[in-house]
Amino acid sequence: MNIFQSIPLKKLNTFALDVKAKYYTEIVDEKEIPCLIENETFRENKRFILGAGSNVLFTQDFDGLVVLVSNRGIKILEQAEDYALIEAGAGEFWNEFVIAMLKSGFYGLENLAMIPGKVGAAAIQNIGAYGVEQKDFLHSVKGYRIEDNEFPELPAKECDFSYRSSIFKSALKDNFVISSVLYKLLKKPNVNSNYKDIKNEIEKDGIKNPDPHYIFNCVSKIRGRKLPDPSDFPNAGSYFKNPIIKKELLAELKASHPDIPYYEMADSVKIPAAWLIEKCNMKGTIKSGAGVWKNHSLVLVNYGTAKPVDIINLANEIKSKVFQKFSINLVEEVILI
Repeated sequence: MNIFQSIPLKKLNTFALDVKAKYYTEIVDEKEIPCLIENETFRENKRFILGAGSNVLFTQDFDGLVVLVSNRGIKILEQAEDYALIEAGAGEFWNEFVIAMLKSGFYGLENLAMIPGKVGAAAIQNIGAYGVEQKDFLHSVKGYRIEDNEFPELPAKECDFSYRSSIFKSALKDNFVISSVLYKLLKKPNVNSNYKDIKNEIEKDGIKNPDPHYIFNCVSKIRGRKLPDPSDFPNAGSYFKNPIIKKELLAELKASHPDIPYYEMADSVKIPAAWLIEKCNMKGTIKSGAGVWKNHSLVLVNYGTAKPVDIINLANEIKSKVFQKFSINLVEEVILI
C-alpha cells in the first residue's frame, strides 16, 4: 500500500470536478485495512473513504487523505432451497454485482438496476429505487471498526437503516471501513412490479408475467430515458432526497396544488423532490456551467465548465425557491466534502 501526494480527483468523482487530494491511497485487499489504520498519514489527517465517487460533491481540494476502496470478489457462502447468502467486496461495482446475481439465478436486487456506485457505498447510503431498498435483502456488513481495532460483522438489524441513511452515516461515521457486504437473495423469483413507472412499462410492452430479467431491463430502460450518463454529462444522480412531510402540511399544500404527488408512509408522506423543483420552473436551467437536467429535475449536471461553487449556488437557489413556494426544506442526498 502506497500513499501518494497531490493527486487529481477529476476522474474519481462523477461530477468530474477538477479538485485534488493532499494524500491518496487505494485499498485492493481488506487485509490492507489494519495497516492503513496504523499509518501515520491516516492517523494525523482528516480522511474520506471513496467508492465510485458517484454520490459526492467535492466543494474544494481535499486537505487530507482520500482512500479509494477497490477490493472486489463475490462469494457464495451458503445455499438453501429458497435462498443464497452472497458476500460481495465493498469495491464491487453495484450494477455489475446485480447483473452477476441475475445470471447466477439469485433474485431481489433487479429493481436496483443501473444505480452507479459500489457495494460498500450502497450499504452506507441504503440505496433504493423503484420500490426496493438494498436493506430489504442485506444480511450483514463486515468491516474494520477503527477505535476498537477489530473486524466485526454487523447484522442488518444493527445497521440502523432508514431512508438514504444508516449507522455508517451516524454513530459509526468516520469509525468504520466497510470491507464486504452480505446479501440474502432469493432463488425463486418474487417480482416487485408495484412501482408506477414499472407498471406503465409492463402495460405498454403487453407483458403478462414479468420475470426478474425483464424487471432489470425495464428499470434500465426507464433510467436510461430519464437520467444522463455521467460519462457524457457529469452528475451524481439524485442531488436531493425526496422530502418527508407531515400529513397536515400535505393537506395545506393540496388546497393550492391539488395535483401534488405523494407516497403514504406510517404517519407522514413522501413528496417527489423532482416535482417540487419542476413546479419552481427550474427544470432545464443552466447557470455558470451547472444545470438542472432537462429530463429529470432531481439531477444536477456539470456541463463541462462548472466549478464546485457553481453547483452549490444552483442547489441553494433550488432549495430557496422550493421553500418559498412549498415551505419544504430540501436536503442533499449527495455528500458534500
